[in-house]
Amino acid sequence: MNRESEIFQLSDTRTLTIRSLKPADAPLAVQYMKAMYTDSPYLARYGDEWNISTEDETKFLENAVKSQNRLMLGGFIDDQLVALCDFSPLGLAYKMAHRCQIGISVAANQQGNGIGSLLMKTLIDAARLAGYEQMELEVAASNTRAVHLYNHFGFREMGRIPRGFRYREGFYEDLLLMVRELQ
Repeated sequence: MNRESEIFQLSDTRTLTIRSLKPADAPLAVQYMKAMYTDSPYLARYGDEWNISTEDETKFLENAVKSQNRLMLGGFIDDQLVALCDFSPLGLAYKMAHRCQIGISVAANQQGNGIGSLLMKTLIDAARLAGYEQMELEVAASNTRAVHLYNHFGFREMGRIPRGFRYREGFYEDLLLMVRELQ
């Protein structure tokens, strides 16, 4: 799925361009995700577990662009990738095709500038246009900034997965299941 570029003014006078990721963006996406997995305790893997090649990411993005039910968006400031978000179907069978799962991340040094809100608004609009009726996500319970953002955009906690994350340091964390209806 492809979405046209949109340019937004941030509170600090910089501009953010949100657009579909293209296969040519694969090197930026691989580098961005490696940094995010290394820096954030809230994502599903560690940096040393991120082994996606640029070639594999290029193929992934080619398929995403061709898809009618998957969207990969990047947030760019001065041609630097500073945020990613996406949605994809939870299933292709009729009984589940109305639901999508989402993911969203903003580089640590760019948080607090409204980028997450702009991405979320864009994702919600695009998911509606794609025909989805419900968005779903999992979030680490201690990720209070993300939980606040999701609540602000109408997501509700529907349950929790006890010990959903296991950290190398020897502790566990619950994952919250959150849902937002789009109708």
